[in-house]
Amino acid sequence: MDTKADLAQISNPNLLDNWYFVDPINQRGQTEYTGRGYTIDRWKNEAINTSTILSITPNGLTFSGQLDESDHFFSQWIDRKPDIFYGKTLTGSVLMDGQLYTGTVIVKPQYNVWEGSNFYASGKIRFSFQMTNDNLFRFLIIYSQDMITNHSSIAACKLELGSVQTLAHQDTDGNWVLNDPPPNKALELAKCQRYYYRGKGWHYLLKNGVRTARR
Repeated sequence: MDTKADLAQISNPNLLDNWYFVDPINQRGQTEYTGRGYTIDRWKNEAINTSTILSITPNGLTFSGQLDESDHFFSQWIDRKPDIFYGKTLTGSVLMDGQLYTGTVIVKPQYNVWEGSNFYASGKIRFSFQMTNDNLFRFLIIYSQDMITNHSSIAACKLELGSVQTLAHQDTDGNWVLNDPPPNKALELAKCQRYYYRGKGWHYLLKNGVRTARR
């Protein structure tokens, strides 16, 4: 018979790629990324303030800089049509500074315009999703000046179907522990290379394995 601890460790599939930020796929190889743009694989910093810095540390990702009043997003496009989520409950969660933050939302159909729906994890951090009328869907982590001031580190994140988070559980000492082991680096790299490939002397931005731009 399953124990309570066993049930706490059941895990749903993660809809996000490259979600383990302590040791992320980072084909560009930088330890810091400044301003708005593509950062670690599959993730884009949507900072309005171009001096905002994303740093890769042994404890995860940190943000630094002075935010203006606009929202600042850390986002990933999800390679699935939005309509498969209509009427479904999504749960987002992050493991940050040893604490778990989570929020849920029910996805409602929206057409012809950008539509977003925020779902709160805490005053420090919240989530959103956005859909477009050309079948694009993205998940956003909205970060705050409070996170920057306190040098917060995001170790891992998850977006999943259902109303219960399965990113992490508390052990007998009350520490938050990931339900799943860190992803296999080779498999995660292969997934990320469908969108970005670092060739010899060239960087290729890809969409579903098809070259769309060259850097």
